Amino acid sequence: MIPLLPMDRGMKLEEMCPRNPTEVS
Repeated sequence: MIPLLPMDRGMKLEEMCPRNPTEVS
């Protein structure tokens, strides 16, 4: 298993639950 890079993880997490200032607010 190849460990996902921090950048790749960030992109994947964003796709699953994107953090939008409008939504978070």
